[in-house]
Amino acid sequence: MLDDQSRQFFQNWYKTDLGESVLEQERKELVAELDSAVGYYLVTQSPLKDLPLQNHRLRESIIIAPVLEFGAPSHTVVARASELPFEADGVDVHIFHHTLDISATPHDDLREATRTLLPSGKLIIIGFNPWSLWGLCRLFRKK
Repeated sequence: MLDDQSRQFFQNWYKTDLGESVLEQERKELVAELDSAVGYYLVTQSPLKDLPLQNHRLRESIIIAPVLEFGAPSHTVVARASELPFEADGVDVHIFHHTLDISATPHDDLREATRTLLPSGKLIIIGFNPWSLWGLCRLFRKK
């Protein structure tokens, strides 16, 4: 993750009407994608404190966060995205929910996720298209 300010921006944006609408659509797509997934571990990385995903067939759901925040769910693990505390080939499904959009080292994050992913596992990436209007706004915005 880039910094706490970017995480806070995402958390506040998803509380707006547009953000809630986008999050609901993303959840529908995730539920449809997770419908065919079976196994033990679902790892989610998101700038949100919690990305509730119900009705999936995986036994354990783990959220990766760079810092422990007040109100975080009990299944939150504090770790860097580029240094996950999991064995190689141990995760069935790994979800990147807008983390690559704000990551300082997206290549390292992806490399670490693929290290922990089973050979038959799924890697689900949700992010804004850099060539869309949303992405063009990012080009002209100063950090």
